[in-house]
Amino acid sequence: EYLDRCIQSVVNQTYKNLEIILVDDGSKDKSLSVIKKYAQKDNRITLIELPQNQGVSNARNTGIDTASGEYISFVDPDDYVDLDYFEKLYKQAIQTGADICVSNIKEYMYNGKIRKHNAYVRRVRQSKHHFTHIQCAAIYKRDFINKNNLRVPVGITNGEDTLFCIKCAILCNYTTGLAKSYYHYIRRTDSAERPFYTEKQVNSRIASARAIVDFINCNDLPYEVYKLYFNRALNMLLVTNITKTTLVHLHKTSAEAALEIYKKSKYAHIVKHDDIFYPYLQCDDPDGLSRCARQLAIQPYKIKVNLFKKIPFITVKLAPKRKQIRIFGITVFYIEYEI
Repeated sequence: EYLDRCIQSVVNQTYKNLEIILVDDGSKDKSLSVIKKYAQKDNRITLIELPQNQGVSNARNTGIDTASGEYISFVDPDDYVDLDYFEKLYKQAIQTGADICVSNIKEYMYNGKIRKHNAYVRRVRQSKHHFTHIQCAAIYKRDFINKNNLRVPVGITNGEDTLFCIKCAILCNYTTGLAKSYYHYIRRTDSAERPFYTEKQVNSRIASARAIVDFINCNDLPYEVYKLYFNRALNMLLVTNITKTTLVHLHKTSAEAALEIYKKSKYAHIVKHDDIFYPYLQCDDPDGLSRCARQLAIQPYKIKVNLFKKIPFITVKLAPKRKQIRIFGITVFYIEYEI
C-alpha cells in the first residue's frame, strides 16, 4: 500500500527527466515484486537488489553511489511527494545556485494530526545552519555531495539523518527552500520511527550526538552557530520517549551521555547559566514533549541525586508532589536519578 503510493508519486512527476533508483534492501515481503512491476514499465527506473537487509543508511548510500544526475534526493517507501515536487525544487535550486533546496513537510502524526513545517522552511531560507534534520525533504547537488564525500552514517539507525544534515549544512554554500512544495512524511508505529524508543535506538541517538559534537568541534564555527548545532545534539538525548520497562535505565544512560557531551563542548568552561543553547525545544516538537511528560508523570520512582544538575543550562524545580526538570522553561522529565 505505502510503497505503491510512494513509487506512483515519483514516476508521475511533472518533471520527467528523472533517474529513479529503487533499492530493495533484502525485503521479505512483496516489495520486490512491486518494484519490478514498475521497473518493467518505466525505463528511467534502475532496480538494485541487495542480498540482505543492511539498513536505510546503506540503501541510501547505494543510491548516491549509483546516481548520475545533477541533483540527488531521497524518498522513503512509507512517504510520498507532491506531483510537481521535483520540478519546483529543481527550478528553485537552479535559480539560486544553492547546494541544497528543502521543501515544506506535511507530517502525519501517530495521533492522526497533520503538522506543517512552515517555520522550519523559513529558518532554512534565512540560514543554512537551520538545516538539521529530515534529510528526505530536500534535493542536493550531486557534485557537492561527492566532493565532500558525504554519505549517510552506517551503523547509526536512529539520528543518522540529523548527523548527515548537519554535515551538509556546515559544508554547503547555502540553502534555499519552498513553503508550498510538500514532502508527505508518514509516521507509522511499525516503521523505524516509533512513538517510543528501544534501548538500541537510544544508544544510536547517543552515537549520533557524539558524532555531531566531534564534527562541529573540528570546524571553525561562530559561537552562535556552534550553540545551534550543539543544542540539536543534546536535544536528541534529552527529549526521548522510552517504554516503561526500560525507563530508568535508559533515561539515566541518556543523562550520562548528555553530561559527557556537554563536557566536550568548546565553550563548556565559559558558558553562563541561561546563555548556552538556543531554545529549540520550544518550537520543534510540542506533541513529543507532552507525550514524554505524560509517560513519565505516572512513574513512582524515589529520587535522591539528580544527574542533570551537573549541566548548568538545565534547571530543576521541586514540585509539591514530584520533581520537575525544566529545560528552557518547558517541563521535559519528571524523574531524577540516584547515582
